[in-house]
Amino acid sequence: MTINGPAPVLMAMFLNTAIDQQCEKYIREHNLTDKAKKTLKEKFEKAGVPIPLYDFEIPENNDGLGLLLLGISGDEILEPEVYREIKQDTLTRVRGTVQADILKEDQTQNTCIYSIDLSLKLMGDVENYFILNGVRNFYSVSISGHHIAEAGANPITQLAFTLANGFTYVEYYLSRGMDINHFAPNLSFFFSNGIDPEFAVIGRVARLIWAKAMKYRYHADTRSQKLKYHIQTSGRSLHAQEIEFNDIRTTLQALYAIYDNCNSLHTNAYDEAITTPTEESVRRAVAIQMIINHELGLAKNQNPLQGSFIIEELTDLVEEAVLSEFDRLTERGGVLGAMETNYQRSKIRTPDLRTLIAELSIP
Repeated sequence: MTINGPAPVLMAMFLNTAIDQQCEKYIREHNLTDKAKKTLKEKFEKAGVPIPLYDFEIPENNDGLGLLLLGISGDEILEPEVYREIKQDTLTRVRGTVQADILKEDQTQNTCIYSIDLSLKLMGDVENYFILNGVRNFYSVSISGHHIAEAGANPITQLAFTLANGFTYVEYYLSRGMDINHFAPNLSFFFSNGIDPEFAVIGRVARLIWAKAMKYRYHADTRSQKLKYHIQTSGRSLHAQEIEFNDIRTTLQALYAIYDNCNSLHTNAYDEAITTPTEESVRRAVAIQMIINHELGLAKNQNPLQGSFIIEELTDLVEEAVLSEFDRLTERGGVLGAMETNYQRSKIRTPDLRTLIAELSIP
């Protein structure tokens, strides 16, 4: 489950649904179905409104779990202690991601509904709830470079800004008194893979910088040092002409991701350059991953490119370039300070020749 938009509200709806599904399993196993139906009927008759019904065909491979409690909650049926146990157990097992990274929203998508300060507070509230309730398998934020790349950033800018945003969340959560080892494992990252050679080392450089910072600056434990990231192939790289060739581009980008040991991967459909993907194009996109993972022999070897000259050289060059971008952000007051002057937006947009010459110090 990936949650976007007003995260705290959607998060509450999702968690309540997950809890009620487990409550319904308990209700059915303990023959409490009639009690649930009676409670539902009495509640809505008293309110003078119709009982809510799901009046559609249940989707294939869906058992409709949770529909019994449509309109009420498990705590209205079960004993308080039973409900508390089910709730706690569910929260420790539920999995998913909140993709509500306010920093990339402001830097790339211009979709800030709330202020940065309020949004950071809401994000901190979600993480604090996770800590207090032992939610360890749900990522409280997907720190997103994909949107930065799709807005026009080159590989270095994508990686540098995304990691810098991640460290900004770390500093903010620490300022609220949270323990680094309690919240760092709930952070995840989301990068875009284009066709440029630097994308071949996006993951390894990100993990290298993150692990060093977590270990030496924040003195975090081993679990907190592990950076988890998702890759989506580049929609921006897809061509509207001769769209059938886009599968070739996507395959090469997927190879970058798999060879670099991403945790999960989304391969774009070839026709996304011109329309909403069709069932046929989506099947082809999924097949790209399946063929690489199950049929390509080299993909069965961890780090198949590790040790090659070009990969080692790119790793060093990309890390150096990212750290240089960190310095430029620091000179501007960090991520939030730089955002006040639209620095990130100016870098994400394709720069003109004068900007490139100035950055490269070419006389």
